Amino acid sequence: MASGSSTVKSVEITLLDSTPARLPSGTLFGGQTRYATYTAAALAAGALIKMIRCQKGEVVVGGRVYWEALGANTVITVGTTDSTNRFMTICPTVAASDNGQPSADHAPTGLFNVFAGIGYEFTAAGDILIACNDQTFTGALKMVAHVLHAGAA
Repeated sequence: MASGSSTVKSVEITLLDSTPARLPSGTLFGGQTRYATYTAAALAAGALIKMIRCQKGEVVVGGRVYWEALGANTVITVGTTDSTNRFMTICPTVAASDNGQPSADHAPTGLFNVFAGIGYEFTAAGDILIACNDQTFTGALKMVAHVLHAGAA
């Protein structure tokens, strides 16, 4: 990803970071399954999109990303600030994710697909983010992540 890239926030993280803080819907952003959205209007090349906030001790056990067709030559990864492909390797987004199912041209599924990332435990509060390559794009992205607190049954 490009150095000096810009960082933007999902609707849900924008609420958490506002002054005064406003809580996103507990049905969408609480508990073990979290859902976040971001719609890009000519998002800058190399941008990072903070999608889901995790607290210390939370463990990522899976997830999926959905997207509209975001333009020619665009790719995304999913990770954390220190490893932008911790959960999902490079996925081309020229075609919509088709609700996460491969299309006839074998579009990516959008599943968190890096085995080493599944089971990652946050040692401090942090965000799951989408990292964009060096292409400007426009369109909607949605993420569902499944997180557990360490020691939870």
